[in-house]
Amino acid sequence: KPDTPLLGLAYRLGAWDRHPCIDGIRPLFADVPVKHYTERVLAKPGYAVGGVNLEASPYFAGFQIIFMKLDGKTLNPKDSYTSDWVRAGNEKPTQSATYKSQGKLVVGIHGSSGAITNTMGILYQLAPGETAKTPTPTDPQAKAMEEYRRRVERMRAAQEARKRVRGKPGAKSN
Repeated sequence: KPDTPLLGLAYRLGAWDRHPCIDGIRPLFADVPVKHYTERVLAKPGYAVGGVNLEASPYFAGFQIIFMKLDGKTLNPKDSYTSDWVRAGNEKPTQSATYKSQGKLVVGIHGSSGAITNTMGILYQLAPGETAKTPTPTDPQAKAMEEYRRRVERMRAAQEARKRVRGKPGAKSN
């Protein structure tokens, strides 16, 4: 249901290429069993997921949930607490990121996985008429990747513009 707050995460720990990692992760909207997932982190009554702190070393290897007080269909960032860290091993993190909903109701998670969980983020509900904005991660490598993505988009747009000009009668071709 779209208005159901995320209450926690179920997870599995594993390893890839001899590095400990988060093997799998699933959203929890109620305190119910999830097949193949015995470990879980759940909010205290009256709280829900409002953000996550993530770590990698080199793979997604740890997370900490930021829980916020439920206030109707929003979250109160001023009344929050964090879970203990869930870490797949003792390797020192090489990357970290924090994602927060800024009080918007978190309704799910997103990411990618193959043999292991590669990436993770949160999905939050927008207010009517509000447009989605891509949150900027707090770690330098993620910021560099976002800038690289923007440069690639600008280069592709310029290539498309050149193709349109070349297709017009009387335009110079290279």
